[in-house]
Amino acid sequence: MSMLRTYLIILVSLGMYLAVFADSRVQEACAVSPVMEYHVKGAPGMKFHWEVLGGIVVSEDKYNDTIRVQWNGIGEHRLSVYGEYEGCFTDKRDLVVRLKNPPIVSLGADVEMCQGQRYTFSVDSGYASVTWLDGSTGLWYTADRAGDVWVKVTNSLGCEATDTAKVVVHDLPPVNLGPDTMLCGNARLTLTAYNDAQLAPVFQWSLTDEYGYPLSSPDITVTADAPGIYWVKVTDANNCANYDTVVVKECNIKITKEGIPTVFTPNGDGKNDTWRLDALTRAYPNAIVEVYDRWGRQVFRSERGYPEPWNGRDKTTGRLLPMNNYFYIIYPNKRGEDVITGTVTIAR
Repeated sequence: MSMLRTYLIILVSLGMYLAVFADSRVQEACAVSPVMEYHVKGAPGMKFHWEVLGGIVVSEDKYNDTIRVQWNGIGEHRLSVYGEYEGCFTDKRDLVVRLKNPPIVSLGADVEMCQGQRYTFSVDSGYASVTWLDGSTGLWYTADRAGDVWVKVTNSLGCEATDTAKVVVHDLPPVNLGPDTMLCGNARLTLTAYNDAQLAPVFQWSLTDEYGYPLSSPDITVTADAPGIYWVKVTDANNCANYDTVVVKECNIKITKEGIPTVFTPNGDGKNDTWRLDALTRAYPNAIVEVYDRWGRQVFRSERGYPEPWNGRDKTTGRLLPMNNYFYIIYPNKRGEDVITGTVTIAR
């Protein structure tokens, strides 16, 4: 980062005698920029003459009261000035310019990373002080979010330098294989991974083809005779990867019964208002569900496949049934499978 500094030299008039006074005979500065500006003040109409040793004048104005000098580098240089006014000249005054070597610091190129990753920036040792954007003073800074990262260093001469790097964070590709499930009979399940042509995703499934290579299509089909754990890895054009896993369980009556809710709350709040039997209907698509009250009166009977979950109302009157325990019988309607029985509670 370059910075132009202006230094003031003052001329005052005492009658017909003009003298030049500098605010300092020695100027010490860090050579952050090779160009420095110098300004002199005097009586209106006074013209100034400059001499530069160790550099060149790169710009000046009509009366030469402001000049810009490009110094040749670090080290000691000299700048002289005197004034001219109505044929009279001031004494020449010298300014010794000592340019000190500034530190050099670099954070490297801008960084791109994926959500959840971190990147550690570092600077070399040997600086008198190091300050990062968060006020920390170590040699390392770890970024875990998008934004600019900057560092300021100071060397033993008191000269400073800064550098900035930009951190870009890419989102992970979304992937969702759905909830764990169970397949029975001739049921088939298609698992679909994230697919966005713009980000050119690459898929890697846990299943392999006939040659032993991972399947790389956007979706696969799982059948009931192949239970197991299936996973997919999706990598997008930003080289960001995301994973998801689904468990496909073997058809099992015990597991099916464990998936039946034992309570629901038909109070109209939109939460748990019906007795949902999703796992069971997937396992037994032809099942019929019957519900009885404590006196053995049937209060609900579903159509084949349980297409509409029970809402806690009496099938005859349509009224909400009171809070209580109700006995159910589920007919799987599948050869070799026994009926499933149990109780469900209506709560408010």
